[in-house]
Amino acid sequence: MIYQITFANEYAIIMGKVTIGGKGLPGVSVYVKYSKEGSSTNLEGQYQIKVRSGQLVLVASAAGFKSKEVKNRYTVLLSKID
Repeated sequence: MIYQITFANEYAIIMGKVTIGGKGLPGVSVYVKYSKEGSSTNLEGQYQIKVRSGQLVLVASAAGFKSKEVKNRYTVLLSKID
């Protein structure tokens, strides 16, 4: 997974991907914990979020999957709810 962070003043643009079994997962909500910044993944499972510098706890959630929190990573691996 290749990700990119672009800083503009005190904000960063984070781009990443949500996957399951190595394949991108569309329609997943991805947001920064304790903030209003967020996005949904596209058809390839990719997302882009504008965040304040230092906010790097991301949460991904989708119907039928366990929510997942990640720190300092931009690829999110979801697992199905049993």
